[in-house]
Amino acid sequence: MLICSIAIVSSLYMMILPQYLTWCDVGESRVILVQGRYFIPIIPLLFIVIASFTKRRINLSTEIKMGFALLGPLIAVITLCLWYR
Repeated sequence: MLICSIAIVSSLYMMILPQYLTWCDVGESRVILVQGRYFIPIIPLLFIVIASFTKRRINLSTEIKMGFALLGPLIAVITLCLWYR
C-alpha cells in the first residue's frame, strides 16, 4: 500500500510539473491546462490503495474478471471507431 501511494504521488508530480513548466507564466500560483485524461493511468493504483482499506473482500469468479478485462478495451475500441469514422 505504501509503494502504491508513493507511486501515485510521484506520478501526479511527474504529470503536473511538465505542464506547469511549459504552459504557466513565471510565478503562476496554479497549473492550467491539466485535463482529466492525463490521470487515467493512475486510477488502477488508486483503486488498489482504496481496496486495501476495506475489510470485506469480494471474491469474483474468473469468468467475471475475464469479462471485465475484455469488455473495457472492447468498449474503448468501439468508441474510437465511432468517433473517428
